[in-house]
Amino acid sequence: VYCCYGLARARYVLSRNALVVEWGGRREVIPMALIGEARAGADVEHALRPQGIAWPGCVVGRAGVPDFGEMEFLAAADQPGLVLVSRVRAGGWLAISPADPQAFLQAFDEFRAAGVEDQVEPESRRPGLEQWALWRDWAALGLIALGGVSVLALVGYLLAIFPQLPPVIALHFNAQSQPDRFGPPTGLFI
Repeated sequence: VYCCYGLARARYVLSRNALVVEWGGRREVIPMALIGEARAGADVEHALRPQGIAWPGCVVGRAGVPDFGEMEFLAAADQPGLVLVSRVRAGGWLAISPADPQAFLQAFDEFRAAGVEDQVEPESRRPGLEQWALWRDWAALGLIALGGVSVLALVGYLLAIFPQLPPVIALHFNAQSQPDRFGPPTGLFI
């Protein structure tokens, strides 16, 4: 859901003064003076892909890329549709996917040649959800996944035995272990 929200809000705005990247609740303003260079992803011989799971149309994450170093992906396209932007102050590279990478690179060169019109302050705003320590705690993420798998296994087991259950079963027991509420087997899912 969050990836879909991020894609729905994704946009890149390039001007003489700065590159503005928005993705979900995130906003990056990179002044033109702090951009080292911009390259087409199609011209890079190394695979450009973030670590972890990348959904089709949602290429978001980080990766170490040989000859480039740390690269952050806020894109909706694979390598041929990427533009790589070098960030001088923040370090590393940013991979984005404008609708037409070649037109973006041409506009970048034209804006760079024209020079900066107004000084813009750099900005990096991330939503609180992205900054939770939970996302870096593999043990906690594993336990959450284990809990989800357990629920799915229980529902699968109930679905497997559902046809064999009697029409009325005990759904609740009192403190003396005596059934005190009966109902149809669908009550087990509740």
